[in-house]
Amino acid sequence: MYVRNKRLDDVEVLSLFGVINAENIGVFHEHIERVLDDDVRLVVLDLEKLEEIDSTGIGGIISLLKRMRQKDGDVRIVRIRGAVKKLFELLRIDRGIDIYESVEEAVK
Repeated sequence: MYVRNKRLDDVEVLSLFGVINAENIGVFHEHIERVLDDDVRLVVLDLEKLEEIDSTGIGGIISLLKRMRQKDGDVRIVRIRGAVKKLFELLRIDRGIDIYESVEEAVK
């Protein structure tokens, strides 16, 4: 798993690559903690290159969403594809998190 950060004013874009699972969730949590420590109003998760996610990864995203909303922020997902998209739909996560086709659309 690899995470690339990009800051756009008070928006943090995290592009996730590869697989998020119990073995590497610590990398994701490190990025989350940095984002939560900063003055960020919105986190955009770009999942275009995310190949697979397990329940640990889903839990990490839900935790980020809850913590951002506690500080009056939000999390949005962009470019979700394939098996990851199907899992989000199966678990109905797509009903609680806004999903967009592009980063530009998500930050409007």
